[in-house]
Amino acid sequence: MWLKDGDANTKFSHNCIKGRWRRNEINNIQVNGKQLKEEVAKLKEEVAKYFQELFIEDKWQRPKLDGINFKQLSQTNNELLMAKFSEEEVKNAVWDCEPTKSPGPDGFNFKFIKTMWEDIKHDIIGFAQEFHDHGKLVKGSNASFIVLIPKVENPQGIEEYKPISFIEVMFKILSKLLANCLRKVLDKIIGEQQMAFIKGRQMLDEVVIANEVIDESKRKKMQSFLLKLDFKKAYEKVCWDFIDYMLLRMGFTTTWGNWIKECLQSSIISILINESPTRQFPISKGIRQGDPLSPFLFLIVAKGLNGLLLSAVDKKVYKGVRIGNGDVMVSYLQFADDTIFFGEASEENIQVIKCILRTFELVSGLKINFEKSQLMGVGVKEDWKKKMAYTLHCKEGELLFKYLGIPIRGNHRKLAMWKPLVNSFKKKLASWKGRNLSLGGQITLINSALSNLLVFLMSAYLIPKGIL
Repeated sequence: MWLKDGDANTKFSHNCIKGRWRRNEINNIQVNGKQLKEEVAKLKEEVAKYFQELFIEDKWQRPKLDGINFKQLSQTNNELLMAKFSEEEVKNAVWDCEPTKSPGPDGFNFKFIKTMWEDIKHDIIGFAQEFHDHGKLVKGSNASFIVLIPKVENPQGIEEYKPISFIEVMFKILSKLLANCLRKVLDKIIGEQQMAFIKGRQMLDEVVIANEVIDESKRKKMQSFLLKLDFKKAYEKVCWDFIDYMLLRMGFTTTWGNWIKECLQSSIISILINESPTRQFPISKGIRQGDPLSPFLFLIVAKGLNGLLLSAVDKKVYKGVRIGNGDVMVSYLQFADDTIFFGEASEENIQVIKCILRTFELVSGLKINFEKSQLMGVGVKEDWKKKMAYTLHCKEGELLFKYLGIPIRGNHRKLAMWKPLVNSFKKKLASWKGRNLSLGGQITLINSALSNLLVFLMSAYLIPKGIL
């Protein structure tokens, strides 16, 4: 990217690469409360052991959601899902993938596949059709590297790293094909409260709705609460049996369920520590970040939480917040694993939420991180909020908070609201000060980082002249 859009092959660009490598290097890390500073082999073994335990399912009979109603796929939609993969679909799946992304254990990236497409396309199409006909993968074809990306500056514990998977090219093509098939039908079965990864639904809609609920509550002097949830390692905790159960409950064919089961059960992973892989090991739960299919499987899992809450609303045991003329009730918003509950401020509502969340934990395997979850109130007394936060074992929050990276209830006319944006600019620019960037390098920096920061917030709020 530097050679194409930025500087030439200079000492400066090489120093940038070395600096980034040094920041990402893991020399010592805390695993399960124990600081590891031993030799690399010991560190690798402990990290591999940690992730092996993380991805292993404790076998026990989880409860089911048999009493909850879910939307069903029609026969027409199932026929659409079961159709043979065409050459055009396979090619589109390949061309959807970024050509220069880091490769998986097979060592290939998509630049090779695209360059050599005419020579190898029959093998790739044949691989996809064989999976369609038999639903089985060759042993080892679903291996992946997991690289640990820091979530914070100067991470200390292993929990402060995000595990991203580098998947083999052939499986990634197959995963992309299945994801593209799911994309065509998910809007028929996923509730309108879930906005992520579905055509026609926008992330900013959730920000607008959240602001409207708070404004309406304040204007009509209603007592209401917001519960902003945080999931603990959401993707890694998902139970495979629950995915299979949800697919059947929503009307997917047994064949499609078996395809997904094969994609999950054939997974083998290895952790990259400073570009050196640990031993490989199989997994028995969780979905991988970096797999094109994973976001859609998580939507199906989250549908279980959606069904539980809507069932409670229908049975009038949970009351959301009514907005407009009172004919629209908002009780829940979700974008991937970012979730907010809205409800009337009553102890009964809080108890119902607690029951729903506990039930969802039991059936799905996901865990709510109550230490990072926040309860906020509109028009309620501080004593009530404190008591309810204690009931849920979560933190008390303030109404000025961030959701999906955008401030909720922020006053965009005040410069203070835009201070985090200014700080982000300074952070991006700090390492570049005093550097002799070429014109191309400056343009690349602006286009790739600074303009994106600004445009994202400006899509929700008007920016003051002082900040500009």
